[in-house]
Amino acid sequence: MTKKHKILMAVASLILGLVFMFPIWTIDLEAPQYPEGIGMEISIDKIEGKSKQDLQNINGLNHYIGMKPITPESIPELKIMPWIFGFLIVSGLAIAVWGNRTVLEL
Repeated sequence: MTKKHKILMAVASLILGLVFMFPIWTIDLEAPQYPEGIGMEISIDKIEGKSKQDLQNINGLNHYIGMKPITPESIPELKIMPWIFGFLIVSGLAIAVWGNRTVLEL
């Protein structure tokens, strides 16, 4: 691995760390009964409404079409995703430091 490739690998690994600071997905809904709109932000380890009551309002709307309520506690991926991304970041940095993937092979 050249020095340029090592630097790019380290930068790419560190950029993955941004998922811990910013939402991965944002949902904005507009409807006549909600003139300001309602929304939801999905982060690596949580789901929350953009405003205080937004998630509750979205769950109320979803009830009318037969969807189950969105309850972040019931989504196991929200518990394991930080660990997966942490592993990807650490392994990417290890590859950047040692210069090859054989460090990670068992």
